[in-house]
Amino acid sequence: MPKMSHATIHSCDDEQPSILPDTVRECLDRHFRSLMHRDRPARDPVRGGHRIDAGESERLARLVARTMLDAAGARPVTGSSDANRAVLESRIAGCIRRNDPVAAHMLWSPKKHWVTGEENAVDLAEFAALDTLYSVHAAVRDLYEPGMAFQLDVEDLEFEFMEGADPDLMQARERYVHGLRRLIDVLGSGDVFSVARVSEKAADAAELRRWHAQMAENSRALEAYWYESERAGIEHSEGLSSYKALCDLGWTGPIPAEMRRHYLDRLGSLPSGEESAKVAMVLRNLAGILLHRQKGLGSGRAGRESVKFSFVPPACGAPPELLTGRVDLRFVPRKVCSRVGAAGPWSTKGYLRRHDGRLTPAFAGWHQTRAVGARFREGRLTVVRSGEAAAVRADYLLE
Repeated sequence: MPKMSHATIHSCDDEQPSILPDTVRECLDRHFRSLMHRDRPARDPVRGGHRIDAGESERLARLVARTMLDAAGARPVTGSSDANRAVLESRIAGCIRRNDPVAAHMLWSPKKHWVTGEENAVDLAEFAALDTLYSVHAAVRDLYEPGMAFQLDVEDLEFEFMEGADPDLMQARERYVHGLRRLIDVLGSGDVFSVARVSEKAADAAELRRWHAQMAENSRALEAYWYESERAGIEHSEGLSSYKALCDLGWTGPIPAEMRRHYLDRLGSLPSGEESAKVAMVLRNLAGILLHRQKGLGSGRAGRESVKFSFVPPACGAPPELLTGRVDLRFVPRKVCSRVGAAGPWSTKGYLRRHDGRLTPAFAGWHQTRAVGARFREGRLTVVRSGEAAAVRADYLLE
């Protein structure tokens, strides 16, 4: 079991640490027990290592799917869909027949959104997210001993296309990805989580260049359709030549007004303040999404069909055929923090605060903390296991 060998909250003005390690450890034990303790199954599960016949695998898959959705607190947007459950059960049954862990796949940002520098360190938001996913694995493992295997695909290729390759951005991405991998290693959860960069899926540098070129082509087609459809009327856009060209590239369905607003609102306010800059970033984002469909980048380990997990709900107006085989969940349970909804840990600041006399984790979007002028004392935790250490940023809210 990992331990917190060093936990201090400090500032740059020579103040002494004001929170003791035991207090922090008690806080983490209380809120993140799944990851901190990794308890063994409470019941005797179906064990891997022997062949399971088709009928048994289907029955077990139905039970595992229901348990997985319940443990995840899956959002109704896809969790309650009969079509979604059918696809989930089929993919789970395939894993069970092979005696494999249930393969799960999740897209993950390569950096904290909206910030660079030291604030890109992995913080309590990532710790909470891993705890949430591990709790789903533990619930499945209670029924089926191999449990789950999550592949976290870091979208380095897509974000470079969206944001560029400025040295500060590149350094921020490296800091974040290294910190995430290090935390997983030190927690001893590498059997449950693997971290892979999307760019690493390319066979060689030539293929990677082709993917960049494909995203550029996708972006041009999306831009042509976006603006032509606004001029002609979005509700009548399916007859436009730009729409047909986009579909030829593999795009599915129109981009209705509610979907456009969904993506634009997620960006918040950009430094330029211009709507056209926000649209351009949305289009680059969609170009990367289309690349995933074109190149089959949405698969998990060994290229097999996986259960897709997402902390960010699907866009409004997304085609129903793209919303199966999904588990949409909050990265931190509502009982820990009810204020963070449709967000990933990468767009959230995780920190510590006092609430009702107790130290508790808290989470808020970067825009939110800046808007209210929140002040923090810089803090870090050090997680240690078998002589290896990983740092987790844990600033303390000054109230």
